Amino acid sequence: STCEKTLNVCMKIVTSLSVLIEPFLPFTADKVKKMINFIPQDWDEISEPKLAPTIDKPEILFQKIDNDTIDIQIKKLKKTEITIEEFRKIVLKTAKILKAEVVQGSKNLIKCIVEIGDEKRQIVAGIGKDYKPDELTGKTIVIIENLQPAKIRGVLSRGMLLAADTKEGIILLTPDKPVSSGAIVK
Repeated sequence: STCEKTLNVCMKIVTSLSVLIEPFLPFTADKVKKMINFIPQDWDEISEPKLAPTIDKPEILFQKIDNDTIDIQIKKLKKTEITIEEFRKIVLKTAKILKAEVVQGSKNLIKCIVEIGDEKRQIVAGIGKDYKPDELTGKTIVIIENLQPAKIRGVLSRGMLLAADTKEGIILLTPDKPVSSGAIVK
């Protein structure tokens, strides 16, 4: 009968899908296979899948997610906005790179000795894929001066240089005209 043929085709589709989705949704595939009493078969057999004579009671594969849960997740993923007062606490200055070298044991981290006005300090940055140390020496960059010191791979960093992360790689933010080191960036 037409009904039997339709159910048979539906079961073949579900059986084939349970194999096809396994790499992407392994737990869902396992649930489906359990419900249809799946007969083990390989990828090359799913065009004509083997069907079990009976199926177990179907169960819901995915639970509905309520709007409150979705809103909570969206808030977690959203970037937090800061107030203008919080932003004013950040001290941005120009700095001249006096010396740069690769951090020992790292391919991507570069340790820079920078001059900020009369002060010299060390900054560590993950820019080694896009910049060689000798390219950096003499460059004037923009840094966050008042960042708490942090140890990166055991090396103390007293600030953060600013860079844009693009498809082509990291690009340092530099002034478009000559400026002395230690100038406040507004």
